[in-house]
Amino acid sequence: HLVQSSKTEKELLDIIDSPIYEKRFHPLFTTFSHKIDKQAARRELKLQSDNIILYFGIIREYKGFDILLKAIAKLKADKIDFHLLAAGECYENDNKYTELISDLEISDYITWHNRYIPDEDVAMYFSAADLVALPYRSASQSGITQIAYYYDLPIIITRVGGLPDIVEEGRSGFIIKPDNPDEMADVLAENLGTPKLDEMANYIHHYKKKFSWEHFVDGIEKIYNRI
Repeated sequence: HLVQSSKTEKELLDIIDSPIYEKRFHPLFTTFSHKIDKQAARRELKLQSDNIILYFGIIREYKGFDILLKAIAKLKADKIDFHLLAAGECYENDNKYTELISDLEISDYITWHNRYIPDEDVAMYFSAADLVALPYRSASQSGITQIAYYYDLPIIITRVGGLPDIVEEGRSGFIIKPDNPDEMADVLAENLGTPKLDEMANYIHHYKKKFSWEHFVDGIEKIYNRI
């Protein structure tokens, strides 16, 4: 067996006695275009704020997009020049989110591309961002984290499933409690526009090697040699 998080490791051990297995995290996605100039990406996306928060991927209830919107509403009181770039198709009734955006009076703080983002455009979105927010209510893991690391971007994740396994707190990202817009807003307010995010990006450039395909294949080979 090959498991990709502590959560799935526990599940395996609960159902099989003494399994032959290795734990290897989901490798980076290496098929996307390389990072482009940040300001060029922002011009292409018509973004003018100094600090860009990215939410990327399809929108479903468990992914907590509404939690992030509530955090944005709190963050605007801190007088930080920021903008939320949301890129992903809504897989439920999007009225829930458009009404929330209106009720929270944050329409000027968010750009939402409510559609599927093709692979050839992924680099533009991640190149424009300063960090990626994943306010999930539940998850085993997320491929979005590995795209963020591929582009050397810090992430904010919630303490659910296997997500904390891939984050070094304060170095590659931030870990917060789930369903907590206050904590999300506090972390954003404390770090946006500071050298901290650049320091984290530099750290991720080396840290992400543990998510290489070579490391993943090595795990498969180790399992094979034990059979």
